[in-house]
Amino acid sequence: MLQKDIGNYIVYSDGKVWSKTRNLFLEGRIDYRHGYHSYRIDRKWKLAHRLVGECFIENPKNLPEINHKDGNKLNNHLENLEWSTKSYNMNHAYATGLCYTQGENHPKSFLTEKQVKEIRELKNLTQSQIAKMYGVHRALIGKILNRKTWKHI
Repeated sequence: MLQKDIGNYIVYSDGKVWSKTRNLFLEGRIDYRHGYHSYRIDRKWKLAHRLVGECFIENPKNLPEINHKDGNKLNNHLENLEWSTKSYNMNHAYATGLCYTQGENHPKSFLTEKQVKEIRELKNLTQSQIAKMYGVHRALIGKILNRKTWKHI
């Protein structure tokens, strides 16, 4: 296992961090909004995968993001990480199921693509009337008509 000193800490290639001053492995925390493991180092929270990437992975193209190859945000082993572009990282997240698909395949979708197309054709009704017809809130109809949601249709 590889290790690299960064001040009062040692970063290991499996994503763990050792505190030299306290003589123990840091526990860190998992950010439940985004699902990443992070450690408090020198009074700042640092993402574990970013620490491993910066310490052990060359980045000659100066790519901005670290991608988890297996899609598991908590697997911070060196072999599972790679530098990537934002675009590649997002496409990979969709492919591995980290990001939900769009449209009617999204688990929180109330409508089908066919219904969205029908809604956009109903020009002679109010948003409230359309909402009642489809059993959804008027605000959703407004977002569909203004292409704030269901943009891909």
